[in-house]
Amino acid sequence: MKARNLRLALGLFFAAMAALLFLRKELAPELAAKFRNDRLVLGAWFALVLSGWNVVRWYVEWAAARQPRRVNPLSVKTMRRDGGANPELDFENKA
Repeated sequence: MKARNLRLALGLFFAAMAALLFLRKELAPELAAKFRNDRLVLGAWFALVLSGWNVVRWYVEWAAARQPRRVNPLSVKTMRRDGGANPELDFENKA
């Protein structure tokens, strides 16, 4: 599995966990009464932040992969197309 796909899966997992923690009183009221409210709300917000972080990282990598790679116009090309060294860039003193 690529890291890009893992980031998307983690983002969806944390989003589902955040939804379950926010909706715990509606889904299981008797179970929600056993736990402290403030810690679970904090955990839900933390899961939501982690979800957003992973989805943003996935999107940035996905968008970068869609862009064609550009050649740096300032790079120095020392090799010719035939594979030999470029004589214009030979700075050794041969005199």
